[in-house]
Amino acid sequence: MNASLSLESYLKKIDHILDNQKNILSSATASCDKSFGFLLSGKRLRSILIYHSLHLASFNDKIKLGVMIELIHSASLVHDDVIDESNIRRGHATFKHLYSIPRAINIGYFMFSRLFLSILDLPACWQSHFFRTLHEMCLGELLEIEEMHNPNRTIHHYIQVLRFKTASLFALCCGLGDSATWNQKESLFGEYYGIAFQLLDDLQDLLFSNEQLGKPAKKDASMGIQTLPIMLKSNADSSFDYIEKTKLIGINYLKKAKLSTKNTFWSSEADRLIAKYNLINS
Repeated sequence: MNASLSLESYLKKIDHILDNQKNILSSATASCDKSFGFLLSGKRLRSILIYHSLHLASFNDKIKLGVMIELIHSASLVHDDVIDESNIRRGHATFKHLYSIPRAINIGYFMFSRLFLSILDLPACWQSHFFRTLHEMCLGELLEIEEMHNPNRTIHHYIQVLRFKTASLFALCCGLGDSATWNQKESLFGEYYGIAFQLLDDLQDLLFSNEQLGKPAKKDASMGIQTLPIMLKSNADSSFDYIEKTKLIGINYLKKAKLSTKNTFWSSEADRLIAKYNLINS
């Protein structure tokens, strides 16, 4: 494969494989082809991090891993939509909305089962980290559900849930290396970045409108999920107080992320997220 494969070509190859997966999944689950359209409409942030990894020289590996990461993320979204009672995902009707909750759950299971088989084809070291990530993502969701409507939820518990349900997949993207190695320090970039990424999403959910988000706003509050912004707001003297504190915590995680890597692209991604935090006015 061309050693100078461009990002555009890389993403086109990933989209081509995902399009094939969409056709396979819709046929195997007897679902409308368009119902899997959300597979092709994501931002590809996680696979872009893999593309820019300094520890993966093979573009064949980058494409294979990028596809698997995108499929894991997409499969998790199918179940997220059931939990969140969402009708729209990336501009497409969700399975829960198109069919039924039981069918949506089982489509998610089917997607994960195919992923398990694909992971078994990976080298043993990579296998263990993929399976550990899937375990942590599921555990994060369970821990969050258990704390719904709990006014005494702690910040420590909240951060731990973010570390499991969101940051673990980012850490996986950044920790994978050539010859089936694992780079613990680089994985920390993904962990810190992922925590800040989800924290920003939670803050925007509380502050932004449906139009600004492109999805229903204030979903966390309506479901009784005590996110960090909600917890800080309940104890704040003013809106300035809780918004600025949330921004400070998120930006601090991004500063820690930058200190954990020498990857200039990853650092620039952290800077872009810091800029998004700074665009939020108190």
